[in-house]
Amino acid sequence: MSYGLIYTVPFAAMDGTSCVVEIEKEGYTGASTELIGGESPFTVEIDDEEFLYTPTRFSTAKLSVVGGDYLQELFSTQYRQYRVTLIYGGKVAWCGFIKPELYTQDYTSEVFELEIECQSAMSVLEFIDYKPEGETRQFVSLWSLFQHCVEESRGRYTAVRVPYVYAANASDYASRAGNVIADMVISEQNFFDEDDEPMTLLEVLEEVCKFFNWTCTDWTGELTFVDIDHTGQYRDYDAALQSFTTSTPDAASVQTVSFMGTGHSMDILPGYNKVTVKCSNYSVGEVQWSYEMDDVHTLVADTLTEDNSRSRREITSNPAGIEMYQYTVSSDGNIQRVTDLTPYMGSMETANALFGALPFRFCNYEMEHDYVDDEWKPSINDYSFIEAIRVRNAATKDSHEPSIGMDTKLLSVKLPCAAYANGVICINGEFKFACDDNLSPIGEVGMGVLGNLYKVFSLRIGDKWYDGTTWTDTETTFNLEIEAEAGTSTANPDSQEYHAIPNDKLPDSPYDGASGFMVSLPGVFVGELEMCLYSRHEWWQMPDLDIREVGTYVRGLKIGFAKLNGSGTDEGSDRLYENVINEDYINELDEIEFKISSYNADDGTCYSKPVLDGNLVETLYNAVLGKQKRPEELLITRVINHYVAPQVKLTQPLKYTGSVSPLTRLTDQFQPGKTFLATGGSLDYRMNRFDCQMIEV
Repeated sequence: MSYGLIYTVPFAAMDGTSCVVEIEKEGYTGASTELIGGESPFTVEIDDEEFLYTPTRFSTAKLSVVGGDYLQELFSTQYRQYRVTLIYGGKVAWCGFIKPELYTQDYTSEVFELEIECQSAMSVLEFIDYKPEGETRQFVSLWSLFQHCVEESRGRYTAVRVPYVYAANASDYASRAGNVIADMVISEQNFFDEDDEPMTLLEVLEEVCKFFNWTCTDWTGELTFVDIDHTGQYRDYDAALQSFTTSTPDAASVQTVSFMGTGHSMDILPGYNKVTVKCSNYSVGEVQWSYEMDDVHTLVADTLTEDNSRSRREITSNPAGIEMYQYTVSSDGNIQRVTDLTPYMGSMETANALFGALPFRFCNYEMEHDYVDDEWKPSINDYSFIEAIRVRNAATKDSHEPSIGMDTKLLSVKLPCAAYANGVICINGEFKFACDDNLSPIGEVGMGVLGNLYKVFSLRIGDKWYDGTTWTDTETTFNLEIEAEAGTSTANPDSQEYHAIPNDKLPDSPYDGASGFMVSLPGVFVGELEMCLYSRHEWWQMPDLDIREVGTYVRGLKIGFAKLNGSGTDEGSDRLYENVINEDYINELDEIEFKISSYNADDGTCYSKPVLDGNLVETLYNAVLGKQKRPEELLITRVINHYVAPQVKLTQPLKYTGSVSPLTRLTDQFQPGKTFLATGGSLDYRMNRFDCQMIEV
């Protein structure tokens, strides 16, 4: 989205540095107006969170102008409508947006000072929901998440500084080859909860930063990912995070930077000797697909038996949940998929003319004869509906034509992208085979089902297909045999039961909780999981009998994952990593939660695990320790190393010249042997004053 300059606020700092605040409006194309700055035209407050490993450390700003114009057009309910940029000495020093509905103005004077509140560009991500990159949720790289956050912030950043800390292994790190952050991918489902509510982009950014133990900050006109333990190479990318140059953190003495008045103070920050990291494992678990019925196209029909003793109410409609396929079949056998069901939803008769799958609810109930009124009345007070998916394979039980062909896709159910390993896929479901022309849940069904039947499925994870025995790179299907009892009685039509997919689990099977048709996973499988059901209808031809399976009812269709036994962690539970030094005295840090975490074989299949080169990430090489380690355990090591003893925090009124950045290693001659980083404070650009909060590192 383009921005046009609508206001400028020029001023000069005390040392003569030329400054200008630029206010741009989204979509604006007119001329700009110059405004007069107040006593302190532009000040910035940097987040003063004292914990060094906080994932983000952003800022707010206050713009002050003098005049008689109330500038009421700056009143906005949109967080990115008015962009504010401070140009200090010809360079971008801060960028952000005017906060909606938050500014104060004098209403009594002809000339007054107007104060406008602003927030840094990356802070605005708090109000933007994460959206998938494509039509469906796929795997995305962690690097692309950084890129997406920077792009959506719309900040005018001059550079994005990223520490060169991680690699797949020591050899890759030494060779400076590639970008492991760009190579690692994670399922987008991880950023949506069980109710399908998305994270905000700020939450996504924070989770990626926590995984790498970094702090994202942006109060210098640059976006910097700070690794407080890393003094080596940084890669300084352009705003699109495409090309880079390299740099290393600079160093400065506060005495060399020089001071601006009084107000020096020192605090002693507490130490910690117990750290707990909780990995919030977002388990794939078991999913049972239910469907929603399109209320706009819902059809209701009531049917009585010939003797009026029984009735049914049935409801069918457009599918509004899982993907179902419908077809028409011409008299010459030509099969055509129907994508717009509206013309067929005019009546139950037209809906019944469709082949394929439709959502269905029905209620069977007895009718009682009221001899006083001489009429049949329902024996129930409320309908008790049973949900199923109704599949029509053929037009009638007595004719071979028309019908949809064998292996025609009926429905598709999917799980979002994940990495599946160390377990089995379990498929469950029940089928009722209907042999009467109306696919009635009650009524005469002839001889019912004679012998076992087969249903055709496909199972795919990513680009791997299961063929009934093993996994292959070729698209394929497989058959499941359904054990159906023969000889359903015509005297009791409801005696025809649903028949379940056989349970493969044996007593000594190493998969507790598994059931149904079990598909083993030899290794790690990465991608979207899709299961499809296809048509396969049977004929029973015997003396004095020629009948076909007209259709099928499907219910309880579900697919799940069971992990290998022997783990100490239940499927879907969180994993805790912790460390304690000196158990006689424990000062415990608040628990840190990771929603992106390394893989442990006991975790089962989770959306929260990154994948690198087709394998789940268990450890990464890090330059801080010079070895492979889990990021969660690395964070514990970092915190314990820093906080095993109390740390010093200094507040120093420094002269602001733009020389101090979030990476500058600061020293003070009155604190020998100690090094500090600027982690907060306030900036007054006119006064050239930086009240810098510095924490010992």
